[in-house]
Order: sequence, then structure tokens, then C-alpha cells
Amino acid sequence: MQQSREVSVDWDLIQLPRSDLQHLEAEFTEVEVKAVVQDIALEKAPGPDGFIGVFYKTSWEVIKDDVPAAMNFFYSRHDQHFNLLNTAHIVLLPKKDDARTVGDYRPISLSHSIAKLISKVLAVRLSAELDTMVSRALLSP
Repeated sequence: MQQSREVSVDWDLIQLPRSDLQHLEAEFTEVEVKAVVQDIALEKAPGPDGFIGVFYKTSWEVIKDDVPAAMNFFYSRHDQHFNLLNTAHIVLLPKKDDARTVGDYRPISLSHSIAKLISKVLAVRLSAELDTMVSRALLSP
């Protein structure tokens, strides 16, 4: 459901082209989710849900309907339940063998795989639009 806005930008006045981005909010399809699944790393550390890339890749034929359905559940219809995916494990990885102080560690956040897949599909969708939305900066010599 689209919300009305109190303020709007007059794109014609500032001479910028309009971009129709409605497709960014479309339901996730099996094809685009599979493309993202094929691109994820096999054995990165699991998040709170315990799933890693090798699970998605090897069991795709069994889960190919369920994964997009789960993604669409959280993204399209039940955004108030994003808090269920908004948990992560914070892990400190030592930068060196004799790590003793906080500065000797690098924190990483291990989030739910469904949240990662949602963000990756959205990034792929948006990346196709960036050339028309962002001007290229010229570097001075």
C-alpha cells in the first residue's frame, strides 16, 4: 500500500529525469532468488538460523518454492515482523594469535540468511537503475 507524501520534489523544475522504481517493490521471483543463491559463498559462518550457502545450493530443488515465499512473507506482507529477522550474533575474531585487548579483535555480525537474501535481491534490482540515477564523477588529473 503506497502512502501519500506531504512534500514532493518537482523533478522538472530541477531538470532531473524521473525514474519509475515500482518494480523494486515487486514480489521476489524464484528466478531472481536462485540467481542470488548461486552467487552466495558456500561456507560463510551461519547466522542465528544456522543456514549457510551450501544448504541453499544443494537443496534448491526442494526449497525453491519455500525460500521466495518466506522472503515475500517478510518483505511484502508482514513488514511489522522484520524484528524476527533483525537479530544477529556478534562474534569477535582475533586479528592475531596472541589477541588480548579489544583492539586485537575484529567484530563480525552473523545475520539471518533470509534477511541476507532479501538485501541481495534488492541490491541486484537497484544496481540496474544506478547508471540512470547517479552521475559519474570525473576525477581531476
